[in-house]
Amino acid sequence: MARKRKFPEPVLKILDDLEIPPEKATYVCELYPDEAGVCYQFSYRIAVYIASGEEHSLVKTDWGGVCCCHEPYPFGAPGFPEPHFDLEFNITLPFLEVNR
Repeated sequence: MARKRKFPEPVLKILDDLEIPPEKATYVCELYPDEAGVCYQFSYRIAVYIASGEEHSLVKTDWGGVCCCHEPYPFGAPGFPEPHFDLEFNITLPFLEVNR
């Protein structure tokens, strides 16, 4: 999905504005299925610190949610420079048909 840029347009805009390739997530987790598809959580590590605002405060939108947080565990980015924070998204993507 990331390589084909199949995320909601606002997610792609945020990533594009920060010059982050969508396929470079440092953490991806399938959370749960529902009638709309599958809810995923995925994060991108950014080498700066959060200057102000509430960390881990999820901003809900019509396409899912986004928050900034600092996850000390390396989650696929061992040795990442300090300071850093994680840009975390929660979105539901439609079920994909798999050709077998």
